[in-house]
Amino acid sequence: MQTISNFAGLRKRLASVILMLVLLGSFFIPYGMTQHASAEDLANKPHYPKVTFKNLKTGETGVVQATNGNWYRVVNGKVDWNATGVYQNIHGWWRVKDGLVDFTANGIYQNNNGWWKTTNGKVTFKEEGVFQNELGWWYCKDSKVDFGFTGVASNRFGSWYCRTGKVDFSFNGYGRNKEGNWCIANGEVQKYRNGDLTIGTRLFHIRNGRISWDGSYFLQPDAPYSNITYAGKTLATSGCGPVSVVNAIYCLNGVYVPVEEVANWGYNNKYFNADKNGGIAKREFFTNIVDQFGGVGMFRYTGYGKDVQDPALRSHLLNGGTAVLHVNYHFIAIIDYDPETNQYFVLDSYPGSGTSMPSKYRTTTAEGDWVTLDELQKGWLAVTEYWMYSKA
Repeated sequence: MQTISNFAGLRKRLASVILMLVLLGSFFIPYGMTQHASAEDLANKPHYPKVTFKNLKTGETGVVQATNGNWYRVVNGKVDWNATGVYQNIHGWWRVKDGLVDFTANGIYQNNNGWWKTTNGKVTFKEEGVFQNELGWWYCKDSKVDFGFTGVASNRFGSWYCRTGKVDFSFNGYGRNKEGNWCIANGEVQKYRNGDLTIGTRLFHIRNGRISWDGSYFLQPDAPYSNITYAGKTLATSGCGPVSVVNAIYCLNGVYVPVEEVANWGYNNKYFNADKNGGIAKREFFTNIVDQFGGVGMFRYTGYGKDVQDPALRSHLLNGGTAVLHVNYHFIAIIDYDPETNQYFVLDSYPGSGTSMPSKYRTTTAEGDWVTLDELQKGWLAVTEYWMYSKA
């Protein structure tokens, strides 16, 4: 009996010691933690290593370096072997694949904040240009794919037409960037194309793929009228209506109707910036202008519309007519149409190099621009209505 009693006591003491060791182990593991993959994980991904961390806090989430020198995606104090994407720690944003930072990654990868270009596994937030992943070629600015970008961007292989951030290898026509407008074939700038091209009634020149015209037009910041003020607003900042209609008239026959005279007429008749709220009485301003300036400008008003696909507008442009378009918070002039590419040539009096929100997203230039029908139907150049003019 005594032996049995001693054995029972020994079992109890042994159980107490084991329990104490377990509790002590759970206390110290977070500060020198070793993680083993499960049998199931090892079967599916046999490269899972045994990972030990120093100073890993209980419940910590982030990208953490292990004692083996590698960096891992940790969630609630444990390596997330299923983590694949772009994750952050105090040192930056990193490409993670199967829980491990991939310092060889040089591509575009996703997280909840967007798509990111990485270099040697890290997002630099400095890269701009066209980069590739398995889904295509993409335009990145500050290392992030810009899905709002439509235009021409470059990489070491050439210059490319991007539509909503992605290179469109099916596009044939004209694209633009801050350097000008370019001839595009199968999504690529035709850098070796040269010659002259007549579109509608206007002559364009192509030099090393860049397309331009001999004409000129007027901008809101131009002297001498830019600082003239109406109801506290200058023509430089709020003169898109007067300047655009002057451009439309000028491109009909080369006759310049002074911008300040058009603005004065509109203001005195309460069509333009008539009060502190600014704005323009569109219908009255763009139709009645012919009564005041049609003689000296040698032009006539020929119609109104809302649909830029209207065959009447296209025919009007191909026959040398012009129009003023009302777009998002702005007016621009339109002076040509190319039926082969289904694109329109527009003149923006306040090009997209500005810093205010509507301007900086228009991506227009000070040389005139070929724009797609898609651009004129949605976004910052979406047309709501227009007024047409012809030679008198």
